[in-house]
Amino acid sequence: MLKFRSFVLIFSVIFLFSCTNSKNKTEIKIQLSEAEYLYSLPGYEKDTTFLNAYHFAQKEFNPEKEEFLSLFEKRLLELDPNCRLAAYFGTIEFKDKITYESTNPEVVAVLTEAIKSAMENTIRVLEKRIESACRTTSSPADLFDKPSVEVKVLPVKNTYSFIVNRKADKAGITKLLESQGDFGFWETYYSREVWDNIVGANKLIREKLHAGNDVNSEIANIRINKENPLFSILIPSFPIDSSATKGDIIGTSSVKDTALVDKFLAIPDVKNSLPRDLKLLWALKHVDMNRDSSQLIAVRVTTREGSAVMNGDVIIKAKAKISKKQAAVMIVLNTEGAKTLSRMTGDNIDKQIALVIDNTVCFNPYINSEINGGIINISGDLSSEEANYLASLLNCGTKPKISVKVIDVYEKN
Repeated sequence: MLKFRSFVLIFSVIFLFSCTNSKNKTEIKIQLSEAEYLYSLPGYEKDTTFLNAYHFAQKEFNPEKEEFLSLFEKRLLELDPNCRLAAYFGTIEFKDKITYESTNPEVVAVLTEAIKSAMENTIRVLEKRIESACRTTSSPADLFDKPSVEVKVLPVKNTYSFIVNRKADKAGITKLLESQGDFGFWETYYSREVWDNIVGANKLIREKLHAGNDVNSEIANIRINKENPLFSILIPSFPIDSSATKGDIIGTSSVKDTALVDKFLAIPDVKNSLPRDLKLLWALKHVDMNRDSSQLIAVRVTTREGSAVMNGDVIIKAKAKISKKQAAVMIVLNTEGAKTLSRMTGDNIDKQIALVIDNTVCFNPYINSEINGGIINISGDLSSEEANYLASLLNCGTKPKISVKVIDVYEKN
């Protein structure tokens, strides 16, 4: 008996030793840019001078040579020598730091510090995402040799190296790190409720095309039915003469045509003809085995700020659940989130709610009864890769609006 116990002990030590000495390493090189973050601060998306300076800076910006803020400020002052940055950036976020009397150098100093802080927070979120993606709960190795990430600042401006003690999938880790990670639960419309607006949008698009304006020139080389432009690339989710009322799906489009549908619906006159609280988003889940088609969902804005009913701040944890039958993600909410979910689902019995990540509907279940307890299970046609991706993204929260570009991913010896 003693010999047997000794054998088990020795075997266990050998087994654990083999698990804790992982030889796989992956280096991920990324580059950060503050352009999107700077654009998101003032809310002056309709100011011509601001937009001209911003788009010029975007075009000319080289992150290896200069700061985006410097280039943007220089161009803004070229366009308007009397421009005062405080007029743009004296927002609620900076109410204690920027006043209307603040000079341009003072505003630049505040923005520089804010950008630095946002980049540091971005690095922390990316580090957590890598650790989460490389953590395999099915492996005993993670009990003794947890994924660890080493972050190094590279010589090139705003460029970093992340080295993780695991082998990482290049495509998967790139998608995970470059994603913003904006998460939210939204209410939805019955598609029938906004159908007349969609029909009207199709008519407006047809008129624009026949008028021979810029919209027409943009699609000159695209084969499309100009008499029925929208519905030739967006198949309605129900027959026009149907009495169906349920469902939030407006229609189905080929993945290659979704960008054109978006372009049509973004035409100012078309956009203004739609309800102001209607948000049209594509679904992550596809409708065919080849994943060549996607559905357009009628999301409803119900908050004053135009934001989701609840966001990622209410998530305690998310876990991918993979089995032979299906892949799923379990989301656990905090007390506040559980109360909001209970109220939201109670108010939307027999309707659908939408879980949206980065403006993509990942899940839009019908609500049969009020959901209590603060636990949500996402299932359906998710692949194991999609389930792991969603869990990793939800676990680590939203990063600041600092753009992330993955330069390279490779294994290290």
